[in-house]
Amino acid sequence: DGLGRPSYWWLPWAIPAAVMFAPVLESLGSSQKGTLCLLILTATFVLWDGRRAFAAGMVFGLLAFKPQLVLVIAAAALWKRQWRFLSGAAATGAVLLAMSLAVGVDVCRQYVRFALGAGEYMNITGYDLYKSHSVWGFGKLLWGEQRAPATGLGAALAAFVVWQLLKVLRGRWTPGSAQFRWQFAALVVATVLLSPHLFTYDLSVLLLPMALVVVQWANGS
Repeated sequence: DGLGRPSYWWLPWAIPAAVMFAPVLESLGSSQKGTLCLLILTATFVLWDGRRAFAAGMVFGLLAFKPQLVLVIAAAALWKRQWRFLSGAAATGAVLLAMSLAVGVDVCRQYVRFALGAGEYMNITGYDLYKSHSVWGFGKLLWGEQRAPATGLGAALAAFVVWQLLKVLRGRWTPGSAQFRWQFAALVVATVLLSPHLFTYDLSVLLLPMALVVVQWANGS
């Protein structure tokens, strides 16, 4: 448009086409949360790109039910000193905490236990490593029960991903700009790669960076 923002006229056509993406089909067919995570991240991006950082943070806070998808974006926001965004996320987190406490203290204990133990899921008997699409899953799949080499490979790959991500984030953080859209796309991809616990249906969130890349290329930015 006249303000330099990309046109999203194609979005109504892209939404039906999204069901052709295998992770979306698996998420819908198995009643999983992949498409909900995609919706939350998309709403977060739209609000943040529209310079509504506090509202974006509030929406992003809804991802607390899947904490492994929160870490990368939250860390980037902290590094970039996005205090309004982080305040919004904290506000939602406080509400969710109050609701959990209302249900029972044990619910909160279970959440903390899950969040801290997400990295150990791959060591559970019967865990399907072929559906664990992250650098940690790749290391475990390659080395099997040899935990030291698997962890070492995962750590090396994770370090490479972080290095590449820092190169993208090193520039200015300006919501509403083409650079911001590239940065957010990179954050979502890094979130997937670095997640300690991730299955095929979780890859539904990759539709967002894919769409952002297509829009940026189409607009020559």
